Amino acid sequence: MAKSILEKYSFISTDNLSSDSYYDQIRAIINENWDCSDFKNYLKELNKDIEISSATPVFYLSDDDPMTYWILLSEVLTEYDNEKITESEFIKYAETLNLELIESKYLIQHFKVKDVETGFEALEIANEIYESGKIHYSHPNFITYRTLH
Repeated sequence: MAKSILEKYSFISTDNLSSDSYYDQIRAIINENWDCSDFKNYLKELNKDIEISSATPVFYLSDDDPMTYWILLSEVLTEYDNEKITESEFIKYAETLNLELIESKYLIQHFKVKDVETGFEALEIANEIYESGKIHYSHPNFITYRTLH
């Protein structure tokens, strides 16, 4: 089914689609000939498609090793500072930033981005929350390849 959805986009290669069953995701590659402006526009176009929950970028830590990827998810993980804000106040604040609470345990929250347009929202919102000073940490959720040593 994913292939039939993505085939309508000429800038997507559907030859080597891969999936992640834990996150219910399909990884697709944008064809090689693009610049940063094109890339952002491609993500916006994909995120307009109601059959795609979100299209987000992949970051690589090394040009030489394709297994050093970090796939940005449309999710934000936080730990609020209970000396500065209550849990309910923090959740209300986060919801004003286009986030929806998935789970809250102890001081830790797991949010998802409600409306994805560019694919970079989780990174931008996590930074905004961190800069607010209301938390101990805030970062987007990622999928990454891990090797046990």
